[in-house]
Amino acid sequence: MGSEKPSYTATLVTNREIKAKEFSEILAKRTRISEIDCLKILMTISDEICKNLMEGNIVRVDHLGSFRITAKSTFSNTESGVIPQSLGAPKVVFTPSQEIKKTLSGIRYEKE
Repeated sequence: MGSEKPSYTATLVTNREIKAKEFSEILAKRTRISEIDCLKILMTISDEICKNLMEGNIVRVDHLGSFRITAKSTFSNTESGVIPQSLGAPKVVFTPSQEIKKTLSGIRYEKE
Protein backbone atom coordinates (compact mmCIF):
# COMPACT_ATOMS: atom_id res chain seq x y z
CA MET A 1 0.00 0.00 0.00
CA GLY A 2 2.44 2.65 1.14
CA SER A 3 5.12 1.46 -1.29
CA GLU A 4 3.44 2.84 -4.41
CA LYS A 5 5.87 4.92 -6.41
CA PRO A 6 4.68 8.29 -7.68
CA SER A 7 4.15 8.56 -11.42
CA TYR A 8 4.43 11.60 -13.59
CA THR A 9 3.21 12.59 -17.01
CA ALA A 10 3.86 15.39 -19.47
CA THR A 11 1.00 17.56 -20.62
CA LEU A 12 0.85 20.22 -23.32
CA VAL A 13 0.69 23.83 -22.19
CA THR A 14 -2.70 25.32 -23.02
CA ASN A 15 -3.12 28.99 -22.21
CA ARG A 16 -6.67 29.84 -23.21
CA GLU A 17 -9.36 29.42 -25.84
CA ILE A 18 -9.59 31.91 -28.70
CA LYS A 19 -13.20 32.20 -29.81
CA ALA A 20 -14.45 33.28 -33.22
CA LYS A 21 -15.09 36.91 -32.23
CA GLU A 22 -11.57 37.41 -30.88
CA PHE A 23 -10.11 35.50 -33.82
CA SER A 24 -11.96 37.78 -36.24
CA GLU A 25 -10.56 40.81 -34.37
CA ILE A 26 -7.04 39.43 -34.82
CA LEU A 27 -7.67 38.84 -38.53
CA ALA A 28 -9.10 42.33 -38.96
CA LYS A 29 -5.97 43.88 -37.45
CA ARG A 30 -3.75 41.95 -39.87
CA THR A 31 -5.84 42.66 -42.95
CA ARG A 32 -7.91 45.46 -44.39
CA ILE A 33 -11.12 43.55 -43.72
CA SER A 34 -13.58 44.63 -41.03
CA GLU A 35 -14.14 42.48 -37.94
CA ILE A 36 -17.71 41.66 -38.95
CA ASP A 37 -16.60 40.64 -42.44
CA CYS A 38 -13.84 38.45 -40.95
CA LEU A 39 -16.44 36.77 -38.74
CA LYS A 40 -18.70 36.24 -41.76
CA ILE A 41 -15.78 34.71 -43.67
CA LEU A 42 -15.01 32.33 -40.79
CA MET A 43 -18.67 31.27 -40.64
CA THR A 44 -18.78 30.81 -44.42
CA ILE A 45 -15.60 28.70 -44.36
CA SER A 46 -17.11 26.51 -41.64
CA ASP A 47 -20.40 26.15 -43.57
CA GLU A 48 -18.60 25.27 -46.81
CA ILE A 49 -16.32 22.74 -45.17
CA CYS A 50 -19.36 21.03 -43.62
CA LYS A 51 -21.30 21.10 -46.90
CA ASN A 52 -18.40 19.60 -48.87
CA LEU A 53 -17.72 16.93 -46.25
CA MET A 54 -21.37 15.90 -46.40
CA GLU A 55 -21.00 15.56 -50.19
CA GLY A 56 -18.09 13.16 -49.65
CA ASN A 57 -15.37 15.61 -50.60
CA ILE A 58 -11.98 16.08 -48.99
CA VAL A 59 -11.47 19.79 -48.34
CA ARG A 60 -7.85 20.97 -48.64
CA VAL A 61 -7.07 24.54 -47.62
CA ASP A 62 -3.51 25.52 -48.51
CA HIS A 63 -1.37 26.59 -45.54
CA LEU A 64 -4.02 25.18 -43.17
CA GLY A 65 -4.54 21.50 -43.99
CA SER A 66 -7.24 19.11 -45.09
CA PHE A 67 -10.53 17.87 -43.68
CA ARG A 68 -12.15 14.52 -44.44
CA ILE A 69 -14.77 12.24 -42.95
CA THR A 70 -13.98 8.75 -41.74
CA ALA A 71 -16.04 6.01 -40.11
CA LYS A 72 -15.22 2.52 -38.93
CA SER A 73 -17.21 -0.40 -40.27
CA THR A 74 -17.94 -3.77 -38.79
CA PHE A 75 -16.87 -6.79 -40.83
CA SER A 76 -19.22 -9.22 -42.52
CA ASN A 77 -18.61 -12.58 -44.15
CA THR A 78 -21.35 -11.90 -46.68
CA GLU A 79 -22.19 -9.02 -48.98
CA SER A 80 -25.75 -8.94 -47.64
CA GLY A 81 -24.34 -8.41 -44.16
CA VAL A 82 -23.02 -5.00 -45.18
CA ILE A 83 -25.78 -2.58 -44.24
CA PRO A 84 -25.87 1.12 -43.31
CA GLN A 85 -25.81 0.15 -39.63
CA SER A 86 -22.40 -1.46 -40.27
CA LEU A 87 -20.86 2.01 -40.20
CA GLY A 88 -19.97 3.61 -36.90
CA ALA A 89 -20.38 7.27 -36.11
CA PRO A 90 -18.61 9.45 -38.70
CA LYS A 91 -15.69 11.56 -37.52
CA VAL A 92 -13.97 14.54 -39.07
CA VAL A 93 -10.22 14.11 -39.50
CA PHE A 94 -8.04 17.19 -39.82
CA THR A 95 -4.55 16.77 -41.26
CA PRO A 96 -2.44 19.87 -40.74
CA SER A 97 -0.37 21.42 -43.53
CA GLN A 98 3.43 21.16 -43.53
CA GLU A 99 3.58 24.77 -42.29
CA ILE A 100 1.49 23.92 -39.23
CA LYS A 101 3.42 20.70 -38.62
CA LYS A 102 6.67 22.72 -38.53
CA THR A 103 5.29 24.95 -35.76
CA LEU A 104 4.62 21.87 -33.61
CA SER A 105 8.35 21.47 -32.99
CA GLY A 106 8.18 24.49 -30.67
CA ILE A 107 5.34 23.23 -28.46
CA ARG A 108 5.91 23.56 -24.73
CA TYR A 109 4.99 21.01 -22.10
CA GLU A 110 4.81 20.90 -18.32
CA LYS A 111 5.18 18.11 -15.77
CA GLU A 112 2.17 16.86 -13.85
